[in-house]
Amino acid sequence: GLTAEQAAWTPPSAPGVRTTRHSIWLIVSHMCFWREDALRRLTDPAKPTVAALAAGNFPVPTDITEQAWAATRERFADTQRRIAAELAKPTTDRSEERRVG
Repeated sequence: GLTAEQAAWTPPSAPGVRTTRHSIWLIVSHMCFWREDALRRLTDPAKPTVAALAAGNFPVPTDITEQAWAATRERFADTQRRIAAELAKPTTDRSEERRVG
C-alpha cells in the first residue's frame, strides 16, 4: 500500500495550467464525502450546505501521519460496507426508508 507521505503527494500541474492537481489522499477523502452524502440522502433528501461542501468536498489533509492515512482508508472501507449493505436490501426496503425519512 501507499505510505501517508505518498498518498499526500500532489503531482505538479501541467505547463500553463493554473489549477493544482489532487493527491490520492484528497481524492479518497472526496470520494468518502460524496459516498457518505449519498448514504445520508437515503433518509434525508437535503443537499449538503455550502459550509459542509467547503469542509468536506476536497479536504486537504493536515495530519500527514500513517495513523491519519489509515483512518482515511478505514473511512473509505466503511462507506463501501455501508453501500454494499444498502444494495443488498430489497428495493422495497430502500423505498420505504426514503418515504419514512
